[in-house]
Amino acid sequence: MTLARLRALELLTADIGVAEDPPGSNRNKYGKYWGFDGVAYCAMGVSWAYREAGAPLPDIQTAPSGKNGYWAYVPFGYGYAVNHDELTDNPQPGDIVLFGDDDHTGLFEQWITPGFSFYSVEANTSDEDDVNGIYVARRHRWMDWVHGFWHPEAADRLVGDGSVEFDEQLLPATAARSDDMAFACKAEGSDEVLIVAGNTFLSLAGRPWDDVLAGLLYEEAAGRLDRMPRDEAGNVALEVLPNPALNLRKAL
Repeated sequence: MTLARLRALELLTADIGVAEDPPGSNRNKYGKYWGFDGVAYCAMGVSWAYREAGAPLPDIQTAPSGKNGYWAYVPFGYGYAVNHDELTDNPQPGDIVLFGDDDHTGLFEQWITPGFSFYSVEANTSDEDDVNGIYVARRHRWMDWVHGFWHPEAADRLVGDGSVEFDEQLLPATAARSDDMAFACKAEGSDEVLIVAGNTFLSLAGRPWDDVLAGLLYEEAAGRLDRMPRDEAGNVALEVLPNPALNLRKAL
């Protein structure tokens, strides 16, 4: 497991060099992902990275694709950070940088000279055009162009790093939701975690909770698992399923 901000930074960094097609069109993977292609996409790159990391940003805007965690217009992000007291003077790797007059954004990577200059990873940039470029790049930035650093609530959530996968182990179950969307729960009377999908379930018994949680978060972010309930602190709090599925498995 890792912090969401570090995973988001890792994902966006892996896209360094990914360019618009054709150049100058603003057509790119992030626009396609959110269903709003052909427009400035620096914030869409940031919100893509956090969502793919398993910790979507708040629903600052409504994505045409219907995906949660969408953010495309930089000033809305700054306004949200101000209203929720999430601006910081001590940015951490993966925090969000809001540049200029809120006309550009990216992810903070590391200080070059603390308090003066730093590296950031940004979509929709280039050496020729800071705020409407044609690819993803690592940039050397100075504090005189920074409007604020945003440490979103999602930044410090624990998420999967993509290294945990579940072996297929589908067994008959009697519980299913009406839409048959896979969902995670705990079996009544035990700590066994189940993924229920239609008339089958996957038992995750015997695995360390941290590994199970990492896998669940990864599957949730990928859209293969219904959103899990959270407690007031934002931690996953699985519902308890009356256990016909568990009892049936024991009877096999």
